[in-house]
Amino acid sequence: MSQFSRDINTIDRYLRHHRREYMEPLGLKGIHARLFMLICRKPGCSQDQLAKQMGFDKSTIARQLELLEDQGYVMRNAGQKDKRILCVYPTEKMCQFQPGLDAAMQKWEETLLQDLSVEERRQLTGFLSRICEKIGGEDGI
Repeated sequence: MSQFSRDINTIDRYLRHHRREYMEPLGLKGIHARLFMLICRKPGCSQDQLAKQMGFDKSTIARQLELLEDQGYVMRNAGQKDKRILCVYPTEKMCQFQPGLDAAMQKWEETLLQDLSVEERRQLTGFLSRICEKIGGEDGI
């Protein structure tokens, strides 16, 4: 494994750990933090879009959304054009929780980047965005 891959994996583990830590008091998992962010950013996105965006299979996302629906964080409705597509919407409960999650993610990002200058942050963001575009990430929703 290259140094680049090791570093990306280390950063990913760090962020997953902190998401999980933030969500556990609610009885939720780290995956739910990412779902919260995506659903709040694009209410009405489909389960399929969420699965693609997160890199999980459709059944995994469906199970996680069912849990979130049971706990009152999301609503799933049949699509207007195609009733087979389930569109996901945040509830008021999710919308009330989201600002705290955003603040926690911002704090973790600041911790990760605190030793970089503004220019280094801009460059790093640009490099990572180009890599994500190449692999098809962050484009769906």
